[in-house]
Amino acid sequence: LATLFDSHYNFFINEFIPYIEKKAPVSTSSADRVFFGTSNSADFGLTLSMRQPELMDEYWCFSPVYSDISDYGILPRERSWVFNGGHDRGKWKYWFCEMLKERFPY
Repeated sequence: LATLFDSHYNFFINEFIPYIEKKAPVSTSSADRVFFGTSNSADFGLTLSMRQPELMDEYWCFSPVYSDISDYGILPRERSWVFNGGHDRGKWKYWFCEMLKERFPY
């Protein structure tokens, strides 16, 4: 699994982000980027936030797998939000909408 994770990580950093920057009309500034992930992708987001915190302005990680985080809140080292909602998609949807309203009030 370590090889699979490393491959996914390298693809995300070295291929996916550059592809989006090249092909889509989006800002290339990390200040304009927010990572959103649930479950396995939230765990990936936490790892990404620790390895390359400068890649995104914020990391929104909902119910990360293999996490012992037991509450909602911002991690002090990065601008990373971790939500413990189990696998209740209703909670993910609710908190995602709340975060969107807070982050993008216009």
